[in-house]
Amino acid sequence: MQTNKKRKLLELLLKQNGIVTVSEYANVLGMSKRSIYSYLDDLEDEIKRYGLSIKRIPSKGIMITRNDEFKEEVVISEANDEYSLSSRRFELINRLLIKGKTIDMVDFAIEFYVSESSIRNDISYLNNILINCNEVRIAISRNQIYVDKKSESDLLRAIIYLNGIITSELSLDDKEKYIASIYDENIVNEVHQIVRGYIDALELNIAEHYIEHICNVLITLSSRVKGGHHVENNDNLLDYDRIKMMADALLSKQFLETISHRLNLNFELGDINFVSSYLRADRIQISNFDKIESKDLQVFRCILGRLEKIIGIRLDEEDELVKNLLIHMNAMVYRLRNDIIITNSLLENIKSEFGVLFNVLSVVFETENSSLDIKITDDEIGYLLIHIQNIIERQKKTKNILLVCPHGAVTSNLILSQIRELLPAYNFIETISIDRVDKVRLDSIDFVISTIDINGIDKPVIKISPIISKDDIRNIYNFYQNLIFNNHEYLHEYEHLARFVDKDLVFEMSDIAKEDLIKRVCIKLYDEGVVTRDYFDSLLRREMISSTDNIYGFALPHGDIKYVEKTKLCVVLLKKPLHWNKHQVSIVIFFNIHYDDLQSSKKILDDIYNLMHSERFKELMRQGIGKEEFLEFIKKDQND
Repeated sequence: MQTNKKRKLLELLLKQNGIVTVSEYANVLGMSKRSIYSYLDDLEDEIKRYGLSIKRIPSKGIMITRNDEFKEEVVISEANDEYSLSSRRFELINRLLIKGKTIDMVDFAIEFYVSESSIRNDISYLNNILINCNEVRIAISRNQIYVDKKSESDLLRAIIYLNGIITSELSLDDKEKYIASIYDENIVNEVHQIVRGYIDALELNIAEHYIEHICNVLITLSSRVKGGHHVENNDNLLDYDRIKMMADALLSKQFLETISHRLNLNFELGDINFVSSYLRADRIQISNFDKIESKDLQVFRCILGRLEKIIGIRLDEEDELVKNLLIHMNAMVYRLRNDIIITNSLLENIKSEFGVLFNVLSVVFETENSSLDIKITDDEIGYLLIHIQNIIERQKKTKNILLVCPHGAVTSNLILSQIRELLPAYNFIETISIDRVDKVRLDSIDFVISTIDINGIDKPVIKISPIISKDDIRNIYNFYQNLIFNNHEYLHEYEHLARFVDKDLVFEMSDIAKEDLIKRVCIKLYDEGVVTRDYFDSLLRREMISSTDNIYGFALPHGDIKYVEKTKLCVVLLKKPLHWNKHQVSIVIFFNIHYDDLQSSKKILDDIYNLMHSERFKELMRQGIGKEEFLEFIKKDQND
């Protein structure tokens, strides 16, 4: 390819649908029609490589036809993505937010060969993402696109948040490609070297998502500074607070001076203070544990004490894992107080795999929102859960597992290796043939995994296929988590759920909107003295912050615990599935826990999550379960 414009013409031809005139291509590329005809001649052979051919239709234009050898995947993989939807949006971010330019709507549409309505859709898409960022919007006036912002710091936070959202589900390689597509390559490389060099030199134990986030911050700030934009220095701290922040400010200055030296950029005091706040939020600090405020530490200890009672684990501050948990909580509180939003790309997986623990943490931490002056988010709870789960994993006992597989040593070993990868290494797994099952003592076995039906034994059996599937892996893992976390019999009884379900608070509903359902239930709960008037608004706020539904067809909405007068669960059985937030739900359980019953919350949630996984209950839901059947299933005496 001899010229950049010839390459662009090839890219357009590969993506062409229908007939396009030579004049249109000439306008898009800023060339004469004669040059386009010349390039078309040059590109004949190149086009044929993709199984395509150029057909010129007199008085109409150019048509691209597909031959028998056409390979769509080759075109997709080899064609440059410069004119794609994502590239167009990346370029909007680059020009508007990073470089601070104003864009002419008509020119931009022509440049990317799309309609003006497509550009407006792009702007709506980006503004929807920016809805959580105060004072920053992409606006249009007289066909001019620009950024409407209150301050440079607001804009920087918006860009950082936008980058995090867009890359949250990308692989590491794709994240790097995204960053490289909109930022200066030298800035990207230098920032990564500086940050990772510092972390490696001090042997800091910092999760990868924190490292990615602080690199995002430094790259974004450096790019804006290169364009002559600086963060305003609104230093309204007392000397006492400024001294406490000094270590962070010194580290911030160290990073920025290194970047300044290598890239010839001049940073100001506002820039230093801006980075300082993110260093603390991302746990990249000179000292960690000593920085926890005594007042916050007191609340943290109260939370740990509650978790010890509810979950049944020891949380000793001398334990390294507990220290890391406290450090994480300190960084989390700082982020939430300063409107620093982080996203958790594994959130839905965490909710799915650790539903009980997730809801326990939600309830416990929400009780301290006021004490800590924060509003906890699901993304933050997801990260907290990983720390707690690590502690649980280390404290629980080894489980003895029996694998029964009559399909030969090769199949047995393959299944065994997959199970060992799935479950913690300290579990003992033994493989035996089917003819030995009724001849050996199974007293020490916790559960059995088998590729065939096994009868006559008093141990839980998980049946899997000889070629272990994703569903098999999910069933093994869910069962294992249930066995470890619940610490009670596998054949489940719902005594805790039955205890707090009042028969007068179980309803059957049909053809009702989500908002109407919530309002009707909240009025009933208030009339029954279960909640105060403020409960309804707090529940709606909770629903706006995060989804309370799940893939099992359940929704577990709840309001702020401080508005709950007594622990009562309200159950709504839907005759027809209702789209709640992300999923269709058939049963809604309003989880109303009074402060005095917090210790019972895990047991109630255990019952609810066992209900979700019960095949018998799933079948009743498919058939359309009624009030009497539900109460009978959980063994609730209707004469209570």
